[in-house]
Amino acid sequence: MSESETRLTALLRLFRVDLIVLAGWMRILSAPFLEQFPRRVINLHPALIPDDGTGGTYTTKDGTTIPVFRGLHAVKQALDAGVKVTGSSVHYVTPEVDAGPVICREEVAVQPGDTEETLHERIKAVEHRLLVEVVKMLRRDTYFLIN
Repeated sequence: MSESETRLTALLRLFRVDLIVLAGWMRILSAPFLEQFPRRVINLHPALIPDDGTGGTYTTKDGTTIPVFRGLHAVKQALDAGVKVTGSSVHYVTPEVDAGPVICREEVAVQPGDTEETLHERIKAVEHRLLVEVVKMLRRDTYFLIN
C-alpha cells in the first residue's frame, strides 16, 4: 500500500467512515487498501457495466449487445464505437478498473449529433441522481443492519 493510501486509511478510520464514494476520484486504489473497506467503496462510471462487473459485453434493455467501456474516456469510446445507447453505472470498487459488482445503472440514448461533451452532460445528470439513490439505499440498509 502506498504512503498516500496509508494516510488516507488513517483518516478514514479516524472519522469512522462508513462509505467511500469515488465520484471523480480518477485514481486506482490498491487491493490492500480495498481489502480494508470491503463493499464500502463505490464508484460512478459513465458506461454500462454487467451485473457482476466482469465480461466484455453488456446487453441493453432492448437486447442489443454492446462493448463494455472501461477506464478513462468511456463516453468517447461509446461514440467511437457507434453504439446507440450507453449510460451510467454505480458499482462496488474492486482492484480491477470498473469491474466491480453493479449496484444500479441506467441507460442513456446516444442522440444524433452528440459530441463527447453533450453526451457526457446527459450521463452526468443521470449519475448525480443515481448516486443519491444508492447512498440513501446503502444508508438505509446499514441502519437496518445496526438496529
